[in-house]
Amino acid sequence: MRKQVNLDLGTPALQPTIRGAGNYNVAVQATPKTNSAMQLAQALRMTPQVLGQANNIAKQMGAEAASQVTDVEDALSDDETRGILGYDKAYQQGLVKRHFAVNEEAIKERFMNLSRSEDALKMSPDEFVAAMDNERNEFSSELMDMFGGNPNREQALKALTGTFVDQLRDNATAAYVANKKDQALMMVSADTQTLFKNQGVDAGLNYMRTEMDAMGVNLKPSEKAQKMRDAVTSNAEALIAQGRYSEASSIISDAKNYKVVGNAGLFGSAKGVDDLKGVTNALRAARESAEVKFSDNSKGVERSVDALMQDIADPNVSAEDRKASALRVALRADVPPEDAEAFADAVSSGNIDDFISAYRDLARNAENENTRDLLNDQLGEINRSKKEYFGGSSSTIGTFSNEDMSSLEADIREVLDRNPQTSRTSLPISVDGRKVNFQDPDYIEMMNRVNRDYEWATVPSQKGSIIREAQKNIRSKDARFGSYADEYAVAIQSELNEVAPSLWRQAKGDVAVYEGLLSDKASDLQAQFKARADLRGSTQSLLEINLPTAKEDEAQEAASKSKTVRDLKSFSDEGGTLSDVIADRATLKALEVSKREISRSDKKRLIQASLLDYGFPTVDSIDIEMLSDANMGFADVLLGDNVLRSMIPALRGLAAGDDATPEQRTAIELWSGYGFDSVEDFYNLEASQETLRNLNKR
Repeated sequence: MRKQVNLDLGTPALQPTIRGAGNYNVAVQATPKTNSAMQLAQALRMTPQVLGQANNIAKQMGAEAASQVTDVEDALSDDETRGILGYDKAYQQGLVKRHFAVNEEAIKERFMNLSRSEDALKMSPDEFVAAMDNERNEFSSELMDMFGGNPNREQALKALTGTFVDQLRDNATAAYVANKKDQALMMVSADTQTLFKNQGVDAGLNYMRTEMDAMGVNLKPSEKAQKMRDAVTSNAEALIAQGRYSEASSIISDAKNYKVVGNAGLFGSAKGVDDLKGVTNALRAARESAEVKFSDNSKGVERSVDALMQDIADPNVSAEDRKASALRVALRADVPPEDAEAFADAVSSGNIDDFISAYRDLARNAENENTRDLLNDQLGEINRSKKEYFGGSSSTIGTFSNEDMSSLEADIREVLDRNPQTSRTSLPISVDGRKVNFQDPDYIEMMNRVNRDYEWATVPSQKGSIIREAQKNIRSKDARFGSYADEYAVAIQSELNEVAPSLWRQAKGDVAVYEGLLSDKASDLQAQFKARADLRGSTQSLLEINLPTAKEDEAQEAASKSKTVRDLKSFSDEGGTLSDVIADRATLKALEVSKREISRSDKKRLIQASLLDYGFPTVDSIDIEMLSDANMGFADVLLGDNVLRSMIPALRGLAAGDDATPEQRTAIELWSGYGFDSVEDFYNLEASQETLRNLNKR
């Protein structure tokens, strides 16, 4: 190796100009202060220092120039040699260093990716080392191809590649070994969890422990125990996520009893206790959440199943609509989308047996316990419908007479009159014990006719919104219904529900017209109720509509001067029979008004008191004249059950119109005399009677 030495030889000493030589002195020519030889010697002495300083300066300038380059890659592509001395070498080294610094992360990622690639994890250690050497050589070649051409730069590339990449190779190899170990442990863990399911927890954990010992992965006993706990908790968490809570609970319970060494349990350490607590709490929380979800979804699934059954029962429903209905059932029960789609396809045909078979399979194969319970809960109702509604033999089709179908239709309408929302599969379907097949054309025709009449109950409309708005208006402070607001808010809902069928028929199925009629009726009822509330709230109404005991006593005290009034049995403390009431009312009507006997107002109050106390228990007791004298109406007095029953033929006759029976026509004539000549009049009377009964219960 070359070494710089000090070439400064110094200045040779010069002799004096006069010297002794023997016994005499000799004069010598004086030596000049400089000459060409001495100048050469002096120059030769100074040259190495100047060159050294220049070299250092050149290197510094080269390094600074390299640091100031804005585009390193472009500069590395320049083959020009930069000047003399050490400038170019320093410049090229600076560029290469900057290239490695800028691309450090990308270069690291390139080599580290090899350690975790799927292909690399399949290699043996020797194969991986060879692959790393190939990658190093390929990387070096790429650098030379891109940036070679300058000797100083190539030298710098080789030097840094050796230092930088060799370190990366070592790091990647260490990562490869760790990844291979993790991969092996993951495979063992996966096999262990399969054994949990097929052979039990003990068999799975025994296998895992044996495999870890055989692999030589250099794990401490505590680390092996942790790996085994992780296999248990991850398996339990996966089951919890799938809603398989019983299986998860069984896995946890068996793992708690597993002994690692002697009596030391798998979850016996402090870390094990924490792991067990975590997975146990997760299971408990999941079960509680599932119970809430079950409660929320149970009614929804019930309604969805019922709707699907109705779609199967109705031949007018298309296959597409049945499929959509079936899909709603499955998804509401949290069935996986793929299974839900398969179920919907199987049900779309409309065959009841296909539906029941597909539904049972869906419930049986559901891995999620919550889903399975939701589906199983509806099997009872499905089986009932199958037996009671879909159980009619096809051999009975066409064997039922018109009279049979008319009788069945009457039974169905009677049920729907009570509850128009009754599902089709809950309606009567037998005549004299013989079950009608739901696919019988005569039955289908009859049900189409019935459905049209009761379509108002199921057709999408604003009826609910109209009722809620009317109730809101009644309860508002501006309406001034006072303490009667809640009573009339309930009453208006009942009234509108009662008149809805007749309004639907008037609208002839036109929803917009139907909603307009409902709105008008709601406005009319609000006005009627307001007038009634005002009357009841005034002092006069207490006298004429709801005579209090004090007023009644006052009337009787005033009338006590009259012997005739004192003898009225229905005004005695013991009360009187129906005959007594009728007789006493006749007496009151005939009672002469005079200053000596009884005043007009006292007589009126006594009549009102009799009407309020006894009402009209029977049709025979009805007295229109007496109502008029008391300034009262049917809505102000209680009517007996006998009277209300007598209204039914008249109500049905009015609804039947020209088809009314003779009996119904007679009833219509009777009640027309009392002022009831429309269906709405009867509905209004019924509502007022309900109000009076509620008042009497207070």
